[in-house]
Amino acid sequence: MAANSAAPSTAADRGQRRRRENHERIHLAARKLFLERGFDATTVDDIVSQADVVQKTFFNHYASKDALLHELAAGLVSELERLLSAQCRRKGSTRARLEAFFLIAAQEAESTRLLSRDLLHRIIRGSASQPGPSDELRRVRAAFRAVLETGREQGEISNEVDMEFLADMVSGVFIAVMLHWLNEPGYPLRRRMSETASFLESAFRTPSAPGVVN
Repeated sequence: MAANSAAPSTAADRGQRRRRENHERIHLAARKLFLERGFDATTVDDIVSQADVVQKTFFNHYASKDALLHELAAGLVSELERLLSAQCRRKGSTRARLEAFFLIAAQEAESTRLLSRDLLHRIIRGSASQPGPSDELRRVRAAFRAVLETGREQGEISNEVDMEFLADMVSGVFIAVMLHWLNEPGYPLRRRMSETASFLESAFRTPSAPGVVN
């Protein structure tokens, strides 16, 4: 009886493993094609061909190509949250934390321009079925807020400044700089990111706060 009862479980495990493997193959194939061609220039047929699966398998995992982009965007936001969380634990000023994050983000965006463009637009616009800001955008704001709250604990940010407003401003400026870079050939992204960190530091620093500590 023990041997017979183990067999269905083993078969189920194999089925789950195949499903995970197919999901990962589709995910990686789509990311590669979006990186090379962009979202609009990539079809579901292109993705299934790259992943070496059939269309039915694709639609068993994703309702649409846009659903796949949503998963990629959510993954990007998770990485941004991780990077910003790491900056919260870093010694130094709020400006230094923001600049470090901005430059890491700029470097990654420069190496994945088409994919970064599509993911950023997806994060901003959300989905047609969801009114208001996307969940991804809310998560980005919350991650920036955590960095700013660390700065407030250090006495760098005035208690008179509404933290929700400040998180909106910082996340909005970050996205605006990224959009300028995506829309303007030759835009000096890394330099602008450093300048943005300095500008923000001067805007939110309390009058009695010390100068920048790197």
